[in-house]
Amino acid sequence: SARAFSVSFEGEGASDAGGPYRECLDNLCEELMHSAALTVLIPTPNQTQDNSLDRGKRMLNPSGSSQLEIQLCELLGALMGLCLRTQHPLPFDLSVHTWKLLLAETPTLSDIRRADRDTANLIEQIRTATNPMERQGKLTEE
Repeated sequence: SARAFSVSFEGEGASDAGGPYRECLDNLCEELMHSAALTVLIPTPNQTQDNSLDRGKRMLNPSGSSQLEIQLCELLGALMGLCLRTQHPLPFDLSVHTWKLLLAETPTLSDIRRADRDTANLIEQIRTATNPMERQGKLTEE
């Protein structure tokens, strides 16, 4: 398959079967997913709250608004686009609701629950409230 650029590691060998190009892309993905300094992708609330569903998944940082975070989102999009065009899939371990949002699809309540059980429970309580005052009370109680 096509490559968008060439890579060589000086003084270091590439470790995977796809060569230095693949290793470079994998390293970029790993940094974006797990670096404490880069907060474009964060653990799902279920991971941080020790809930069982999708504990190892990542999601876009909903409060990321700094210039660096915006640039990282642009880099993430460019990297995903590059990999689609060159047919080099990356190991992004994103939550289902994040993938759906990236694809302009509407996440279901079940998708949200997989990433954030508490938010899904609140949405469910609001949906099942019988009157507007009860809905307001559910919002202020949580």
